[in-house]
Amino acid sequence: MHSTVFMTYLLALCSPALAQQSSPDEAGNCTIFNWDHQRPTLGKLPPQRVSGAQTCETKGNGTCALTAAGDAQFSATKNITTLRTHTYADLVQEAVGKDSDMPAPSFNQSVIGAIDQTRSLQNGQSGYLNFTATSFCYSGTLDNCTGAVRNGTAVEFCAPVWHDAGVVSGEYTIVRIDKDDVDRYSDPYENQSSGEDESGSDKGESGAGRSAAAQSAMVAVVLGAMLMAVV
Repeated sequence: MHSTVFMTYLLALCSPALAQQSSPDEAGNCTIFNWDHQRPTLGKLPPQRVSGAQTCETKGNGTCALTAAGDAQFSATKNITTLRTHTYADLVQEAVGKDSDMPAPSFNQSVIGAIDQTRSLQNGQSGYLNFTATSFCYSGTLDNCTGAVRNGTAVEFCAPVWHDAGVVSGEYTIVRIDKDDVDRYSDPYENQSSGEDESGSDKGESGAGRSAAAQSAMVAVVLGAMLMAVV
């Protein structure tokens, strides 16, 4: 009796994880990107906050330095949601090869670039620094697809423009905020630890990967406990 109750409790505990792992996959994979052979177009990635916020309190017409320094990660984007995020950078790079018009050494899924900028806040102003990375985009269609992605689906892939020195192209802007909100924006690189490799890509495991690994470990522990209870 006790074993049955214990097993029922464990099944209830782990059922969300088991259900999530066995649910139908709404994404898909494609192994071919048919580039339209048009020159890459330049665009912008979503802006990132790259400094903490502060208020300039000085005398007269003086200014205060607003500084951003650290290593930021910039990720490629796509205009369809059903394609798995970890597949398309290689597809693009294989299709375009050494395109002479490519404004970066390669098309990367993610790039780590150095942030190093100082701007001035006027007396009485409050704000922080944003950085908007420049992107370059290739268009075409997908082929040899499985899952939720159909053959012939039109797609556009965009990646950050970066250089050999680990510099990402883009622009810095000051975002003005209310003085009362300054404490809400701490330095994003205050406790930074580097996971960068020589190619400029993040070597760390993605958040989704960590989550899936932790979930699998939990299920394994629970199932092990169930077997012990039966014995």
